Parts: sequence; structure tokens; C-alpha cells
Amino acid sequence: MVAIRSPSVLRSADRLLLVGGWSWPGVIWEPLCERLPDGISTRVVALPERAGDDWFEPFRQPEAQGAVWVGWSFGGMLALEALRRELGRPAALVMVAASPRMLAVQGWPGVVPEALAQMERGLADGQLARVLRRFDLLLEKGSGLKAGQLLRVRQWRQEGGRPEIAALREGLRLLGNLDARAFMRCSPVPVHVLLGEADPLFPASQAPLLRELGVVDVRTRVGEGHWLPLTSADYLAGMLEEVMV
Repeated sequence: MVAIRSPSVLRSADRLLLVGGWSWPGVIWEPLCERLPDGISTRVVALPERAGDDWFEPFRQPEAQGAVWVGWSFGGMLALEALRRELGRPAALVMVAASPRMLAVQGWPGVVPEALAQMERGLADGQLARVLRRFDLLLEKGSGLKAGQLLRVRQWRQEGGRPEIAALREGLRLLGNLDARAFMRCSPVPVHVLLGEADPLFPASQAPLLRELGVVDVRTRVGEGHWLPLTSADYLAGMLEEVMV
């Protein structure tokens, strides 16, 4: 866990815990942090890079309590699951390009299970670079990334650390098993969801279903996909200021 900004005077509602996605370094939050006003403290959580590490440890930490948890993609699902397991208590939860379930099932759109199984088989065969490249190309689909933003994303991948294959496989298994839809109706804290219209992992067609589950604040960004922390950094910064009021 790395401190990005720590102003000398903070209000308890002005703390963010930023949780990234599967296989991506915490640097993906830089565009958001650059746009946040002074007086907001941010902490970036890096997901495990070694097999056997505790995926939920950051949510148990004292500094996570009372903060607004902001999770992108897998990070949003982890944060919601930590809340469901009562491992920590945030002031609110903001799920960015994330929802309580990623895999498609009857009545719930999402990623077909075979796609996740194919990634797992590739990792089992030691094809890390190939799996990550295909995954990155999928995330770029319909993302609305401009040329400079696309370059930035690819630099993040190139310069970021490479988690152990075993850790990535653990993450995939967890991704496939998480399903906190039933919990949404009884969440003890407000849950906010921001989706991208063209997101291939968490499609915007989940939005009305999330509202049926009791999520009051569900927003969709038209013309954007999975890379909302970059393509919608300004919008997300404004949304977080609203949540913190």
C-alpha cells in the first residue's frame, strides 16, 4: 500500500482507498489523483503479486476504516466482497467498471465463463505474455481511449511489475466465484456504480439489474468502455467529491 498524497489537515470523509484491477499496477490511478482537489488523502492498493497473499488484507487495515473505497474492475468486486464479509467498514463504496458479478449467467449479462477458463488454461501453460496481451486488447475494445491515452496504458503495462503466474491464477479463480448480488439490498453503506457503455467485462446492460438490486446510484458513461479511471478521470473526480459530501 503506497501513499500518493497525504495533506497535513484532513476531514475523516476525505480519504480514498483506491483498489486496482487484475494484473494492473496501482499507477492506473494517477489520472484521477491528478484531478482531485487539495485536502483529499489517497491510498493506492496493489493487488497480490505472489501466490498465497491475502487478497483482502488492505480492507482490514485501520486506515481503510471510514474511508471511501474506490475499486476498479476486479478491485471493485474485491471491495464489495470485503464489505460483505464484514472485513472493514468504509464510509461508502464506489465501483468503477465493476459490479457484484462478472460472469454471465441466466438473467445476468457478463463475460462468458469459457473466456475466463481460456485465460486460466493459458496461464497454466505458462503463456503469461500472451494471456496479458489478449486481455489488454479486450480492455481496449470500445474503450474510447485516445492515441495518447492508449500509449499511456501500454506504458503502464510495460513498466509495471509482473505478478507471479500462480497469483494471477488465484485472482482468476476468485473473479469467477465472486457473486455479491444478494448482498446489494442489505449493504450497510451507500454503493455507487459507474459503468462504461461499451465495457466488454461489465456491460452497461447490467445497470437496470443493479437498480433492481437496490443500488440507487448507477451511472453509465456513453462512448466509453472499461478504462474509466483514465477516460473519465475528470468525471470520476467530480463523482467522488459528491460522494464525500
